[in-house]
Amino acid sequence: MEKHNRLRRNLYDVGKKGQIQDMMFVLVVITSLAITMLIAGFLYREIKPAITENGLATTNSTLAYNQFEIAFPMFDWSMFFIVIALIMGLIVSSLFIPSSPVFIVINIVGLLALIYLGAVFSNLYGEVLDQDGGNTTMAEVAEDYYPITTLIMTKLPYIGVILVLFASVAMYAKGRGDYG
Repeated sequence: MEKHNRLRRNLYDVGKKGQIQDMMFVLVVITSLAITMLIAGFLYREIKPAITENGLATTNSTLAYNQFEIAFPMFDWSMFFIVIALIMGLIVSSLFIPSSPVFIVINIVGLLALIYLGAVFSNLYGEVLDQDGGNTTMAEVAEDYYPITTLIMTKLPYIGVILVLFASVAMYAKGRGDYG
């Protein structure tokens, strides 16, 4: 029986050294996806006149290109669901981390780090929107195609706080059981 409990404890401990790295990963993924989607929409807007107004494009290619614009709201909603899925996955994985209330100080430091990281990433997204040289196309793309993503990116420090709070509750509220 002791061997079984030791094996079970080792299975829970594998690769679970902390949750702060996972929370930072969530913020990095959200930021990367948001900026990638923004650049894709920007490229679409920049290339569209050259393709549709050029005499080389066929009717079918112009029609296909115009119909692609319908997909951008889907990307915006998918970003919302990706954020929710990442938060839920983080909370579920927090349940399997052995924890002690003594380590709440580490979570407080992690909270400060995530607030800072969220603010940096939010400002990065804002800088991409407000390019120098008077090019307002990025802001127009964000406004037209990605309002939900822009809202998420402007609230990224708050999302970091929510991540820490939910993960902390999940880690410290469970019983100590066999693995904690």
